[in-house]
Amino acid sequence: MLDLPRRSVDVDGVQTSYVDQGDGSPIVLIHGGDPGRGSTGASIWHRNIPGLARTHRVVAPDRLGIGWTDNPACIDDYRMSRICAHVERFLDVVEVSGATVVGQSRGAFVAAHLARVRPDLVDRLVVVNSASFAPKRAAKRKVTIQNFQGLPETVEDDERWLSVGHGHITAAWVAEARAMLSTDKATRARRQFAEAAEAYYAEMETLKSDLLDWYRAGNGHQSRLIVWGVGDPSVGIQDGLDSFEVLRRSEATTRMYVIDRAGHHCFAEQPEEFNRQVLDFIRHDRATVRSRR
Repeated sequence: MLDLPRRSVDVDGVQTSYVDQGDGSPIVLIHGGDPGRGSTGASIWHRNIPGLARTHRVVAPDRLGIGWTDNPACIDDYRMSRICAHVERFLDVVEVSGATVVGQSRGAFVAAHLARVRPDLVDRLVVVNSASFAPKRAAKRKVTIQNFQGLPETVEDDERWLSVGHGHITAAWVAEARAMLSTDKATRARRQFAEAAEAYYAEMETLKSDLLDWYRAGNGHQSRLIVWGVGDPSVGIQDGLDSFEVLRRSEATTRMYVIDRAGHHCFAEQPEEFNRQVLDFIRHDRATVRSRR
């Protein structure tokens, strides 16, 4: 298994699994995926956390219904609003504020939502390969991605399809992902999410439209960074550029960095390059703030 110790904390009755390493100004890493699928905070970010934790406190939770965090209490709680609220309360419980919040895929929607509703929690926003935030993508795909199933037996093939390079798909990573996806909890979450999916996507479509309109209006004080792996078969570079156009409406600085030869999890395929861009973004933003004083 991967050598990143997990912690657990009670968040309003939800046992929440997370990684918490290092000291310094906080970086929060929010993974993608839907309940019963996706990855844990430890497994998906395991190639980034040690490097970032040399100079920062790095916190990576498992979102509601994913990984080792409890499932929602009832079918009606399988909603994006509930998932976002859980991450918000988690950060309060572990006493994180003023963070650089990095969200990938579905997690980027959560991060962008947090920056809006709790600006005290988010000093900087990083969006990574996300159809969930991309303005021209529906909350629910009209065409199912046949190459991705999110099941224990398909996890290695899923990741190979999403990736350009395959060096990060180690035996230990596959074992960790299969163990998590094979639990009774994960099996139950997949079944319950299928039952809740219609209402989940309907709510998310409304939330997404409202969130994008808020950003288009130039709201938000946080500096923004988009990092995009251009070999992602699930969401293209044009989606990254469209997301940039939405985020750049603010007076805050928005940057975009493109990583070639990398896919949906570009941070796992090229961890040194990804970490360098995030750390440079933080340093540049701090220097800009100091120069304005």
